Amino acid sequence: MSYVWIRSASPSLFMSHYSKDLLPVAMGSMTVSLIFFLWLYNNFLTRFGPGTTFHIMNIGFVSLFYLHYYLLNQGIAWSSFTLFIIKDIYIMILLEQVWSYFNTVNSVRSARLLSGPLMAVVSIFSISAGKFLSSYASEIGSVNTIALGATVLLPCSLFMHWGLKKVKLNIEPRDEPNERMGLGPLKKNPALFALFFVIFTSQILATATTLRLQSAVSDFIPLVDEQTAYFANYYANIDSVAMVFQFLITPLALSFVPLSFIHILIPFLHCILGVWVLQSSDLNRIMLTSLIFKSIDYSLYKGAKEMIYVPLSDEVRYRTKQIIDVFGYRFGKGSISMFFGALKSGFKVADVTYSYVALGAGVIWLGLGFVIGRNLKRQ
Repeated sequence: MSYVWIRSASPSLFMSHYSKDLLPVAMGSMTVSLIFFLWLYNNFLTRFGPGTTFHIMNIGFVSLFYLHYYLLNQGIAWSSFTLFIIKDIYIMILLEQVWSYFNTVNSVRSARLLSGPLMAVVSIFSISAGKFLSSYASEIGSVNTIALGATVLLPCSLFMHWGLKKVKLNIEPRDEPNERMGLGPLKKNPALFALFFVIFTSQILATATTLRLQSAVSDFIPLVDEQTAYFANYYANIDSVAMVFQFLITPLALSFVPLSFIHILIPFLHCILGVWVLQSSDLNRIMLTSLIFKSIDYSLYKGAKEMIYVPLSDEVRYRTKQIIDVFGYRFGKGSISMFFGALKSGFKVADVTYSYVALGAGVIWLGLGFVIGRNLKRQ
């Protein structure tokens, strides 16, 4: 619920203060900020353990959002810039800790069956939050949406406390910086190493697709609150489609389809969509391409990715996973955003460039899918 509200309001708030051409710059700035937050996370994990670390990070992000709510009400333009950065960091750091817990308490067999329904339960609340905001964005206001998103995060600490109460985790204190950040297993396990680059490449595709959509919305829908309503409805629709995948397709696919094949099939589909969206600049076609990518990302791909972690150690699930799934995910997004930012600052580049880059990333991802498939067969 929190992420639906905050990610729906933040692009429109950003574009109300800055040009849409600065969106890649803001995304690129996220990479530097992400390194800092991951450093904090790993140091808290070493000192306090997973439970307390989750509470510290959760309450810290709530406080940051309340601060931005205050600054935005004061008309401080740069707060829309930093909000746009933080919204992509907080959800990954918090959510991947939830998945680390899921991978710890489940066996391979139960994870195959339960990962889809878990994501579907998440989608139910995401859909409700998105539909609510799409109907009442003008009455609530984009700035007030940030406060709502912060408030619903508060109970998460209580839920995580209950979840970890009877779970014993084996996470050793680490003195070496590489080990503290979880880089050791990443170097030793070929599947994890390949997964890092798959995620990196997939996020180049995701970012290019998102920037294409945000630019199109800016062109076709001029009013800020109407943009917020559009994004809220768009994300609710994503979760609706994803929920069908989560309840039905993901459990069946993970149970009966080889994991290596799934990691090839998904980028192949995105390559087809990449060719299709290049044939038109229609907002609905651009939106649908992005919607399909995110729906699969939140369901089948997420489940297939998490299956790699289930048989591995707590160290991998709580340390290395953050490097792969948080840093790899957002570093891919930040790197291509900095590229787009530099490109747009020196040249007049058409928005369709985003779609060309997305297609190129899809082709590379497809090649990497074969690599990760081979490594999975070796396990």
